[in-house]
Amino acid sequence: MLFLDEIREVIYDKSGLLPSLGTVHLELTTRLEITCKKARTSKIRKDFYQRAVYQALVRYIPAEMFVFTDESAICERDLIRVYGRSPSNEPVTRWVRRSNQ
Repeated sequence: MLFLDEIREVIYDKSGLLPSLGTVHLELTTRLEITCKKARTSKIRKDFYQRAVYQALVRYIPAEMFVFTDESAICERDLIRVYGRSPSNEPVTRWVRRSNQ
């Protein structure tokens, strides 16, 4: 999920316009009917379908292209992303790759 200020930056990068945070929020909720709600957590290791989809996506990527990091490179902002955005009547799922999260 992107925070409102991150969505605002994407809009600025693509159009050169810098809307207010209130405008971004109103457009998401009113016109697009996208709301922010707490995401349910699902462990990707337990979801065999998602695992198969992921494996199919990375199947032909050379191993040299993968970069693995440890906790020293964690972005603190990513740790607080427990909310997600989705259409008003649909739930949000947050996929967790490591079981300790």
